[in-house]
Amino acid sequence: KVMGGRFVTTSYSDFRVIERSRRPRAYAVLLDESRSMRGSKSVAAALVAAALLLNLDPEDEYAVTGFAEEARVIRPLGQRRIRDRTLQDILDMRPAGCTDVAAGLESGLVELNKVGTSHRIGILVSDGWLNTGHDPMPLVRQFQRLHVIELPGGDHRVCADIAAAGRG
Repeated sequence: KVMGGRFVTTSYSDFRVIERSRRPRAYAVLLDESRSMRGSKSVAAALVAAALLLNLDPEDEYAVTGFAEEARVIRPLGQRRIRDRTLQDILDMRPAGCTDVAAGLESGLVELNKVGTSHRIGILVSDGWLNTGHDPMPLVRQFQRLHVIELPGGDHRVCADIAAAGRG
């Protein structure tokens, strides 16, 4: 091959091949179960969580936690639980109590820190109303990435601030 008036030869050693492969991820889905989530919001939260879980790749790990005044683990990370049972537990949510987003975030971080996966992602499903607990922002910054799925009728500013601080 002639380039710039010179004869240039190439060999296979002149090329680099980078093989990209998807690395397994770990997700923590954090569901707001507080009183403000009653009615259509709890149905929407359950449907969002179900859609997320059903679309994960088989090699991905996931945990599901619910929170109001306290957090509870619906499905711990690493458990080989039948997906249908997890989905039923999500659909059986009974919203009650005040909203402590920090408790939900803390529970999600505990779950995500159980694995050595390089990609650990939180997904907060909430209307953004905060009325108990401590400031969630220091916990938000501990996530590698925290996405927020904001349900209508809540505090848009809180959801937007959490998403921005969580690089979501």
